[in-house]
Formats: sequence, structure tokens, C-alpha cells
Amino acid sequence: MRSVRATLVVGTVTAMAVVLAGAGVILHAILRHDLEQKLDSVLVESARLLASTMEQGAKKVDGEFHEFDMRELEQGERPGYLQLWLEDGSVFFRSRSLGEKDLAREAGTIDAPLLRSGILPDYRPGRFLGVTFTPRVDRRRDGTSKAEETPGWKARTVTMVLARGREPVDEPAARMAVFIASVSLMAIGVSTALLWWIIRGSLRPLERLAAQISLLDEHGLSSRIDEGGAPKELLSVAARLNDLLGRLDAAFRRERTLSADVAHELRTPIAGLRSTIEVTLARARDPGQYQEALSDCLGITLKLQHLVDRILSLARLDSGQIVSRPERVLPNEVLRSAWKPYEGRASSLRLKIEWELMADREVVTDPSLLGLVLRNAFENAVDHVGGGGWIRIETFEERELLKIRVSNSGSALTPEQAGHVFERFWRGDAARGSAAHHCGLGLALVKQCVSVLGGTVSASSNMEGVFALTISLPARAAGVSACGVAAAATTLYPGGRVLGDTAACG
Repeated sequence: MRSVRATLVVGTVTAMAVVLAGAGVILHAILRHDLEQKLDSVLVESARLLASTMEQGAKKVDGEFHEFDMRELEQGERPGYLQLWLEDGSVFFRSRSLGEKDLAREAGTIDAPLLRSGILPDYRPGRFLGVTFTPRVDRRRDGTSKAEETPGWKARTVTMVLARGREPVDEPAARMAVFIASVSLMAIGVSTALLWWIIRGSLRPLERLAAQISLLDEHGLSSRIDEGGAPKELLSVAARLNDLLGRLDAAFRRERTLSADVAHELRTPIAGLRSTIEVTLARARDPGQYQEALSDCLGITLKLQHLVDRILSLARLDSGQIVSRPERVLPNEVLRSAWKPYEGRASSLRLKIEWELMADREVVTDPSLLGLVLRNAFENAVDHVGGGGWIRIETFEERELLKIRVSNSGSALTPEQAGHVFERFWRGDAARGSAAHHCGLGLALVKQCVSVLGGTVSASSNMEGVFALTISLPARAAGVSACGVAAAATTLYPGGRVLGDTAACG
């Protein structure tokens, strides 16, 4: 498997090699072009000087080539070549280096000479220049010309082809190519070593992070990734990992304590059932005593069923099996309906019930889930208020939220303990009192249901012994269409499935 270090080094070095190769090719091409232009300028200048030595009279054309150094045109190791033709195609001059060979008669004008590359007669690569020009006319001292005075005379033209080897271009270009290649290879080698060292040092924090992660297991989730010394790019990764570890640690703690909590809560009613049955069966009894024992067992069974129902409800909420199916409801009607099961018990405890409800109006929410929330809130208030206390039920609007507050007297919780009431199986020892049969799941169920409804819930307890549960729900207007209700359901719980036919929404 390729490592990140090797991938970075290979990728960087490859990119650098491509850049250097491209730059070397461009530099070499520029150098060759410049050298070729210099060689062409030498050929052009030589051709113009040779052409300036030629003149024509009434009968012939003459060239004073002896005025120039013609050694380059002699036979030697790297000779140059020169050949001139008259307009009728006859050879006027051939350099000794040509011997009996001829150059290709291809030419331009003296102002725009033809320059091309080709193979010299000795098979070397060379550069050729060809021009066709008119030699100057031979004149007397008074400026007259015998040729021009001759009847029928016509100026003649000469074609010149001058060739030289490309050594002044190719040899420096080859040396430059070797130099560029050598410098590039050295640069790549040094850069590879430096990159390996730099990248190795840069990846050490990542290796340390991987080493810390490798030490984690289900028994060490309370430890955290050390963010000290980590580069900026890894700080967010370490922070997210620590956040994930915190959530995993909390989930594992809940998993470890769930079995113990459930077993503890089930043990008491099961022990009650067993003891009642054993005592009843210890000896023969009257039918009335058996009926009384069965009644006690039924009461214990109902409490046991209540506990199991809440555990199953929380499990279904956690897995997303319960979704919100909103419809138009009147909150005050739902409140009154949810309170009815507790009227008799509140009366027997001589509780004072205070209703402070705003004018009822329709809102869009799930009446079943809202009723479940309110019943658990009322049950919590009735069970903890104590005889002769009071319960206050309020509704009001605040910043487009419907607020439902259920408060009661007789709270023994501190303000700090009030923040734990939504934790599963949590109960404050000082708050148990007559509610010792509670399993600590009612308010946890309230929080989960309110979350499905798209709202929030909070709890508070003051030093005067007043406990308040405040539920905040979106106060949607009543003019929502059926399509809007279906959309609201999806918004409330995107992970769940909305039941009902919404095909009419189009």
C-alpha cells in the first residue's frame, strides 16, 4: 500500500520534473532559434558582401572574390560552399569545396533571401541561403556606362547559393541541453531528499494522531485526543474526534447502565409479585383473601406494564419508528383532555389546580404525541406535588412559539438537579418521597416526543420548591393546506416516514 508520504513525494517530484523538462525544452528551443538567427545573419551579410563585389559590363559579368578571405570555401574538415549561376543557367562560380557537385538552385531576392536547412554535399546538416540579384553596372569616371550605351544590351541577373554547416548552432545547443539536463537531474535529486525530509516532519502530527487513535478501545473512550502541538489543519479533526469520543462514551455508559437500570426497576415489581403469590399459596385461604391477593398482583402488573410501555416507546423514538402526523388542533382542548385521568387523584390529594390559558386557536401539530407529552407532564406534577399543594397550567405565545408550562409546588430538587430530570432512570433521592415507584422515564419520554414535534423542553426548580416544566412548540397558523401539513411532518422528523396519502399535493 502506498503511503501518504510516498504519494506526496512522488507526485511533487513528478510535477517538478515535468515543469523542469518543459522549461528546459523551451529554453533549448529559444537558444537554438537565437543561434540559428545569428548563423543566418552571417550568411546574409556574406552574401551581400559577395554580391557587392560583382559587376557587369557590355559583354560579361565579373566578380572580385579575391578581396575576401575564401579559406572557408576550400576543401577541409568543415568547409563552406558557394555556387553562382548566370541567368541562362550556366555556372559562373563554384567553390573548390564543391568539387564536381552542385548545390540546389533555390533562391529569393537580395532583400528577402531564401533561408533553409538541409544536407550539405559532405552529408553534414547545414544552413542554405539563396538569392537572385542584378550585379552593378561598370561605369566610367564620368558616370557613363559602355554597357548601357551598347544597342540591345540588357542587364543580366546572377543566382547565388551559400551554405555553411550547422555546427555553430547544433554544438552550443547540444552543450546547453546536457547542461540543462544535468542541472535538472541535480535539482530533482536534491528536491526529492528535501521533500522527503520536510513531508516526513510535516506528517509526524498525523502519525501521532493515528497512534493515539490506535490506543482507543471500548474501555478507553473517556480519554481524549491531545490537540497540543497539532497543526491548524488537524485541530478540527482532533476536535471532531474528541466530540465523537464524548458521544460514544456517553452511549456506551448508557448501554452499560441500561441493563442494570432495567433489571433494578423490574426486580421490585417481580419481587412483589413473587412474595404476594408465595404468601397466598402458603396455606389455604378464603376466596376473599385470594381475590385481594389477585388484586394486589394486578396492581403490580399494571405498574410493570407501564414501565415496559415507556421503555418500548423510548426505543421506538430512538429508532425513528414514531413520526409526527400533524393536523389542526386546539391546544386548550388537548390540555383538558390530557388532564382528565388525573382529576380524581388531584381531588383526593386536595390539590389546587390553576388554569391560565390564552384564547384558544388552532395550531398544526400531532395531537397524539402532544397528548402523550402532556399526560407524562401531568403525572410527574401530581406524583411530586404532595398533599395540599398546587399545580399551575399555563399557555402563552412568545416569539412565534406556543409555550405550555406545567408547574407545581413541593419540589425538593435544587436548580442544578433540575437539569438531570430528562436523563433516563435518573431520580433525585430527595425528590423520591411518595413517587418512589417512578422509574425515571416519564420526562425522558417527554423530551424525545417534543423533539419529534419540532420543539424544545426545559425544566427548572427554585429554592421555594417550585418545579416548572416548559414546553415550546412551533405556533403554526391554522391556514395550512393538506400539502403544508405533510411537508410539516417531513420537517419535524426527516428521518421518519410520513403516513397517509399525499398524492393530491401534485
